Amino acid sequence: MLVLLALGGLSCSKPTDTRTELHIATWSGAGEDNDYFRLVNQIYHDFERNNPGIRIVIENMPGSEYVPKTMLSHIANVTPDVVILDASSSALFMKNGVLQDISGYLVSDKDLHRDDFFENTLLAGTNGGKLYSIPVDFTPMVMYYNKDLFDAAKVAYPKNGWSFEDFEETSAKLTTGLANQNKKAFVISSWMPGWVMWLWNNGGSVLDPTGTKATGTLDSAQNAEVIGYLKNLVDKGYAPKLSEVAAAGVEPFANGDVAMAISGHWSITTYKSSKVDWTRLGVVSMPTKLKSPVTVYYESGLGIGNGCKHPDAAWKFIKHFCSYKNQLRYNSSGIAVCARKDVAKNRAKDPIESDFINLIPGARPPTGTQVEGYAFVEQQGQSMMDSVLNGRKSPQEALRDMATKIDREFAK
Repeated sequence: MLVLLALGGLSCSKPTDTRTELHIATWSGAGEDNDYFRLVNQIYHDFERNNPGIRIVIENMPGSEYVPKTMLSHIANVTPDVVILDASSSALFMKNGVLQDISGYLVSDKDLHRDDFFENTLLAGTNGGKLYSIPVDFTPMVMYYNKDLFDAAKVAYPKNGWSFEDFEETSAKLTTGLANQNKKAFVISSWMPGWVMWLWNNGGSVLDPTGTKATGTLDSAQNAEVIGYLKNLVDKGYAPKLSEVAAAGVEPFANGDVAMAISGHWSITTYKSSKVDWTRLGVVSMPTKLKSPVTVYYESGLGIGNGCKHPDAAWKFIKHFCSYKNQLRYNSSGIAVCARKDVAKNRAKDPIESDFINLIPGARPPTGTQVEGYAFVEQQGQSMMDSVLNGRKSPQEALRDMATKIDREFAK
């Protein structure tokens, strides 16, 4: 009861100064002070200046607290007016009435249009034919490569659409060419968002088409094949073992210890202050056995809380935040790719930004946009990959055990 009473402060209400309060839920920590948050706060202040009848109230819910606290506010009927939607957990919000359908706003608005955005970025906020969020920024997961290390090993740079065989051949040549520098070809992580695309590019999947069962899909022969393929490359010495990475205590690619790594756009900010020369980095698609390579993208978007008393004001804020002017400023942080095509293409004057844009057509939203509880799957995925790479289980055994655990959890 005390928790519900405390959450009552999140409701839309008119303060004594008669302005409309617009509550914005964010997953930042209260009091954070850096260039990024100062930039965001300036966008908030500009909105208040342009809309003197509205006062913004920020509801900070740091990190792991964001999803459970937002769900609790929804249960208490005090959902914030504007909610940030993370692609990994968006199904939970969309399928449980946390957000309003904003399709009508986007259709009728004179300033913001569906065509302003990369079409596939809208999928992360779409469920059952309804649109629940406007995409702000996103990143496809890509293969980074260090041109300096490729040049040192006298190996040709990879090209989009390269095959599994190309990747293995490149890894072998890099390992040989860099042996005198004690460097490896690539690094692999057990973090599932960093390897699930290997399954997709081998024609595999994690869950069946209904999104309710893993057995018979996750533990398929083709999935075991690709997990075994990755384990074999590590065993050949093309990548450091997990224990070696942990012992080093540094991120191998940023430290210049490996020539290739899978990550998202956010890593550029790290690379700019690391040992590698970020201007000598390239971005290429995932190796594939398909006609065209595919990858996963991760995204944040803005939606309107269900039950908000001032949805028009909330939409006005979303439109302000997602305008060309403000997104051009917002994306100057370099942490992601803007979901607005015009802003992303403006930033594509930088070669690495252009490389990212070239990979957008093959980017799919994560399964968490459609399947509730997918966070459990990703947790199990990390444990599964750990057990394979550390030699405790065979790929087939590890995938079968993972599928059983998922089915048991989904059946609850």
